[in-house]
Amino acid sequence: MADRRGLRRCLIRLRRSRRRAYDETGAEIPPMTLGSMRAHGIRVIDAFCEAAGCGHAATLTVDELPDALPVPDVSLRLRCSKCGSRSIHTRPNWTEMRAAGMRRDNEVRNKPGVLSQSV
Repeated sequence: MADRRGLRRCLIRLRRSRRRAYDETGAEIPPMTLGSMRAHGIRVIDAFCEAAGCGHAATLTVDELPDALPVPDVSLRLRCSKCGSRSIHTRPNWTEMRAAGMRRDNEVRNKPGVLSQSV
């Protein structure tokens, strides 16, 4: 019986997408969508090439892409302009949010003497 549980855990790990996050029970955590990102005032993503020896990075506007598209899945539409690799990692450009004078929740919560409402 113990061998079956180990095999099941191994198969679950194999089916996981590297573009997704998972909680401690193995359930997928829904990724941020472009619509949610735009609602926070961010219209730009950072893209990083993960190919060995490349390290190319770029900042891209995603205004023409649909709101329902998850931020990590934008990488499926990209190719590195330096090496040609399709191994791209994408994330919201949080500096754009800071430049507009807004802060992420954890930045406010971690400041000493600042009270914030937990969500």
